[in-house]
Amino acid sequence: MLRIYVFILFYATSILVNGQTLRTFGFRLSNGIEIATINLAQNESEIHTQPIPLFSIDVNGNSSSSGEATAQFDGDLIHFLFANGLVGTLRSVSNGSKGWKGVVVFQNHTTDTLVLENMVPFGATDDHIYLTSSGPWSLARSKIFLPGRVPVSVILPDNAWELGYSAFPLDETYSVCAIARRTQKDNALLKRYKTVLPPRGSVTYTIYAGIYEGSWQNGLRKMFHERYLYDLDKFDNTLYERTDLKWIRDKYIITLQFAWDKDFYDEDTRKFHLYNFLKEGEKVKILKENFLVFFFNFHKNPFYFLHIF
Repeated sequence: MLRIYVFILFYATSILVNGQTLRTFGFRLSNGIEIATINLAQNESEIHTQPIPLFSIDVNGNSSSSGEATAQFDGDLIHFLFANGLVGTLRSVSNGSKGWKGVVVFQNHTTDTLVLENMVPFGATDDHIYLTSSGPWSLARSKIFLPGRVPVSVILPDNAWELGYSAFPLDETYSVCAIARRTQKDNALLKRYKTVLPPRGSVTYTIYAGIYEGSWQNGLRKMFHERYLYDLDKFDNTLYERTDLKWIRDKYIITLQFAWDKDFYDEDTRKFHLYNFLKEGEKVKILKENFLVFFFNFHKNPFYFLHIF
């Protein structure tokens, strides 16, 4: 059963100025792993906070908060243990101007298989924004949750469906945001939203955190748009800038025609229905200019189409 954890959010004891970079967190281990202080690259002083868990994760369908684990320091590592037999380590890594980076390794120390999913920085709680998967299985289960609002479905990149995101305010102007990415495995089965962890298997998540200013959308903008989910240091814009591909810049609707679709090509009758297809598109205000079709062999059926208007 999903547990809801309610926490008092951070309060700042020092004044933040424009252009802040998060350097590291200070942790207290009296109640699991909780963030107690924030250190900024531009300011030697610490921002003290009300304790908040570093993460929450679902284990076999039950939510576990890092604040519930037993934890202890061991040099530059923090070792932690959950009552369900999941153990792990946390290591802080210098990340320069890109904020704080933490590497979390989970290992199954039980004799049964564990299923892990919904790794969310700062916990999946209803007092701050967070993004994770929710509901019955489907290709797109990710949702963004805002306090007091109905969750909204979101589409994530194909290599990031397991991504967790969260943010909370430091004061009236600044907030902390973070994403969790699944980055490594050992004797584990990675699925779209979950990780199947047999005994002695392990999976690694990397948490990236930063500071942003203004509305909650700016936190998403920082992680997705400015930092490319930490997949890239710099985006290769070569294709977009090519003059021969300039035509696509103002084409905003794309229709994918899959091999089993019969609206464009009917395999039973072996006939194309191009004009009927375009006519149906006009009913929903889709323009038929710039119709482009790519053919390639898809499971021995040569009719897989990318339709761009």
